[in-house]
Amino acid sequence: MDSKKTSLQIFTKGLNTWERQPGETDKSYAAFCTYRDMSLNERSLEATGRKQNIKNIRHYADWSKKFSWVERVRAYDAYVQVHSRKLREEEHLKNIEEFSERQRLIAKETIRTAVMILKKANTRLAKLNAKDIHPASLPGFYRAAAALFEAGSNSESMALGVEQLLEALSQFKQK
Repeated sequence: MDSKKTSLQIFTKGLNTWERQPGETDKSYAAFCTYRDMSLNERSLEATGRKQNIKNIRHYADWSKKFSWVERVRAYDAYVQVHSRKLREEEHLKNIEEFSERQRLIAKETIRTAVMILKKANTRLAKLNAKDIHPASLPGFYRAAAALFEAGSNSESMALGVEQLLEALSQFKQK
């Protein structure tokens, strides 16, 4: 059987090339699976024979040629790399979404706390006579509220991507 024709048939049958191919026996497919599943550094016909406790690997060379092991393994390796990258990307996006949600919640709570502090300070200020206000206490309340408000605004801005949006708008205006 012509090797190029076999490769062409393999790629046009609609099968994943690393799956069992038409005409492959149980033994030849098991040998291919052993070959396919080895790391790139250890993959060889000899290593396949050692893993399967076979001393005469002549059949492996014939099967490798007949069933296009090298091409099939390249396709499998590419598939594994793409699949692994997709999984890493999905995990990364999930982490970004979780981070964004945490930032949104932190921003919301920080702003809520800042508003509470400002309300308490303003309530206390409204109830106090000017002579009862200790001058040293009010600036501390306002500084704390302002710092919390700034932290909350920054977190909210980051969670919403405001900086990126403003940058995109700026670039759009320049065009």
